[in-house]
Amino acid sequence: MDKNALESEMTTAMDTVVNLLSKQTDGTFEKRIRPGAWSIGQLAWHVVKASRDMSKSPTRKSERPFDKYVGEIEDVFLNDNVRLVAPEALIPEDRIYTVDEVVKALRENKNAALTIIKEKDLTEQVLDTELPGWGFLTRYEWAKLMVYHVSRHTKQLAGYLK
Repeated sequence: MDKNALESEMTTAMDTVVNLLSKQTDGTFEKRIRPGAWSIGQLAWHVVKASRDMSKSPTRKSERPFDKYVGEIEDVFLNDNVRLVAPEALIPEDRIYTVDEVVKALRENKNAALTIIKEKDLTEQVLDTELPGWGFLTRYEWAKLMVYHVSRHTKQLAGYLK
């Protein structure tokens, strides 16, 4: 496991979305992606919720390879043809979001993720969220999922903001 490479991937993914969003206006954040869909701000807040700080999440030793599901996670989250439905916990509230609050939260999430990568055992499984088909992911798999998820939505946001 190359923690430096993972840190670099996380930094790139988070910095890219922050740079994209920080150039927007609060008015842009209020615009709906399409009628009946989330606003730009809601999609950005979904990214915040999905990249939350998991440093205090309970963990346990894993009995399987720490990266067992990384390939499957990548295939799902980086495939534009796969339609995903956000779990209830990651659905943003229907309210107005500001650029400042989203960018601040994303920066905090990035710092928390980098601290976990540097200081925690990434082979341990995180026990507060179980994913259908994969079960409890390791910290390493969660970090990779975060990178792929942020990258997926950064690409979507860039398209919506053209």
